[in-house]
Amino acid sequence: MRKKSILNRYVHTDGGRSKYYTLDKVGDCVIRAIAIATERDYKEVVEDTWEFSKKYGCPINWKDVYIPYLESIGWEKVSSPKLKGRKAIAKDLPKGRYIMRQANHLSACVDNVPYDIWDTSNKMVYCYYRKKDL
Repeated sequence: MRKKSILNRYVHTDGGRSKYYTLDKVGDCVIRAIAIATERDYKEVVEDTWEFSKKYGCPINWKDVYIPYLESIGWEKVSSPKLKGRKAIAKDLPKGRYIMRQANHLSACVDNVPYDIWDTSNKMVYCYYRKKDL
């Protein structure tokens, strides 16, 4: 489900979760962000990250699981842009498809616009993940 938000600051989407599940608030930001940014099916991402979760003995939403998973599919961590007087937010990232790491949250970003179930456009971006250049 996708719909533009008021002021077009973000795109409201559950990343495909509603295609399979009816629960609303499930703490799935890692799955949602990965599914959106990589353009993969939500359930496929759940199944793939679950394998990493079993391998490392941690929940899916822990860095110990999602970082190795992202690396395995060819994604890399990038430092956020350094700005004078403020921290980077989504609009400061280069154009492209990214997964932003924010305070206790991951959110997808497409061409400087967050794609999420809530507006993360003004949340500080600590770092982001992008597809490696080959």
